[in-house]
Amino acid sequence: MKDIYILAIESSCDETSMSIIKNGREEIATVVLSQIDIHKNYGGVVPEIASRNHIENITIVLDEILNKSNMTLDEIDAIGVTYGPGLIGSLLIGVQAAKTIALVTGKPLIPVHHIAGHIYANNLEKRLQFPLIALVVSGGHSELIYMKEDYSFERIGGTLDDAVGECYDKVGKVIGVPYPGGPKVDKLAHEGKDTYDLPYPLDDKSYNFSFSGIKSAVINLVHNEKQRGNEINKEDLCTTFQNRVVTILTKKTMRALKEYNVKNLILAGGVSANKGLRNSLEEACKKENIDFEDNSAFHSFVISDGDNMQWTMGEFLDSPVYYGNKDRNRSPVSWTLCPINLSVVSTSTWNRFVTMKKDNSSVIEYGGGYQYPDEFAKNRPNREELLIEFAQRMNWHFKKLNIKIFGFICFKRGNTLKTTYGVQKVI
Repeated sequence: MKDIYILAIESSCDETSMSIIKNGREEIATVVLSQIDIHKNYGGVVPEIASRNHIENITIVLDEILNKSNMTLDEIDAIGVTYGPGLIGSLLIGVQAAKTIALVTGKPLIPVHHIAGHIYANNLEKRLQFPLIALVVSGGHSELIYMKEDYSFERIGGTLDDAVGECYDKVGKVIGVPYPGGPKVDKLAHEGKDTYDLPYPLDDKSYNFSFSGIKSAVINLVHNEKQRGNEINKEDLCTTFQNRVVTILTKKTMRALKEYNVKNLILAGGVSANKGLRNSLEEACKKENIDFEDNSAFHSFVISDGDNMQWTMGEFLDSPVYYGNKDRNRSPVSWTLCPINLSVVSTSTWNRFVTMKKDNSSVIEYGGGYQYPDEFAKNRPNREELLIEFAQRMNWHFKKLNIKIFGFICFKRGNTLKTTYGVQKVI
């Protein structure tokens, strides 16, 4: 049977991204070019600026994906592209590029719905089991989808106003954390206590969500406290906010599973990386014997956070060791990609890391940041603290997966903080 290679193009928001996928399951190469350091100056994505940067980036990403995969367009069987929903100007650039490539090469063009793409990302780790409920949560979407079978989508509920990811970012902006605020709010939520009086968003019998009310409640609370001269405890506020949001998301998702008599749940979209939400769903599913697949490995290398990982873990652009490594293309993460938090990477992804060599061990150099990872670390006065935090998370996750860290070395070379660590899977 002939192998099928699809070039997938995504430009629905502020990231220009392409992947080459073999037979619908195997990732050959992925390149993500983010604009986050442009939009963080404005506290959020500016649609016009996003679309203009997509114009500049689209051919760069195409050249890089072909170079990285060592393939040509002649070897590609079809072109897939996100056609919506999303920012119309940004979508237009990706769609136009896909149409042009398809026209020039004579390859089939496959339009892909954004939400379907989020859901089927889980298919890369494990085949979807039907029937299922999908909770899709991202910066632009909050949906509950019932799927009886492949490509059968029944929207049983969704947000009536703001998406949950947007709400997180707005709360982050109000309390003064850099954009994107969502991942930082999640982090702070694990360091505080539930002490503030915030409402539960749309706590009713429907499957719909509404996050504008709790967003306004946070804004008003912060404003009123400032007017009184009181200092906001960011950790406690984030804990309270996240508890309210996660409680409703979990409550309505579990009720949908029960009422639709479904035993399979998948979590999709950018907010799937939220540790509080994943922990809550996992705990609830265990009680009800629901099969919850935490396939966040895919999201770990398509979701970017320009501040959370803005320190360097290797000089991939100039490293002959990296480019000379015959296994580098088999690694699920490369210098063009930046996980939001390495603790979300699944067991199977770590197993790929640690089985790259025959002796079942491997030295891994990891680069944070985007196109030029070293630039982000140079001016960070607390980069050693960030590295310590990174190491602690790594130790926790490796211990959970029964993987031993046998080397973790940090040293400076010029202005670069370079880190190398070795890992070994315990058989």
